[in-house]
Amino acid sequence: AVGYRFPSRRILGAEEEQEPRTMGAYVPEAVVGFHESVAVVDYAKMYPSIIRTCNLSPDTVDPHGEIQIPMTDERGSPTGNIAGRFRRSPEGHVPAALREVLEGRAEYSRRQDAAEVGSPEWYEAYRLSTAYKVTANTFYGVVLSALSRFYHREVGESVTAMARLLLASTMEAVARRSL
Repeated sequence: AVGYRFPSRRILGAEEEQEPRTMGAYVPEAVVGFHESVAVVDYAKMYPSIIRTCNLSPDTVDPHGEIQIPMTDERGSPTGNIAGRFRRSPEGHVPAALREVLEGRAEYSRRQDAAEVGSPEWYEAYRLSTAYKVTANTFYGVVLSALSRFYHREVGESVTAMARLLLASTMEAVARRSL
């Protein structure tokens, strides 16, 4: 991606603000009541992990790319369309920056684990680990904000399409095991 220039963005006009919204996450309806054998699933760093694993970045978008992200409906079922295609290498600018942020978080998490709980060192490491975590979680918003120089609708839609697919696949696997 050497030589790739991310364009400057300008203030949006009224017609650009009317661009269709990107389909977001799939949040299944809760089943009210008391339940036995309840499992809680938490995908650690889901959107950052998708961005890094699939090399999702404006500079890796390629109609012939090796990584193909299926478009899904609001419940995570593939529609038969493609949300986006991306090159596997080189590593894109957004995944590379995200890797550095996550490495920073890991370093401060290690320092927090090594420090005495409640000590000034522990609190300092906690604050910095949390700051890196929050920063990592902003990357999805950065690629989907038309005001960002890293804006690319196909990248943002690919992130949420893959997340819906992963959640739907997990729910199907749990349902099969529960029978």
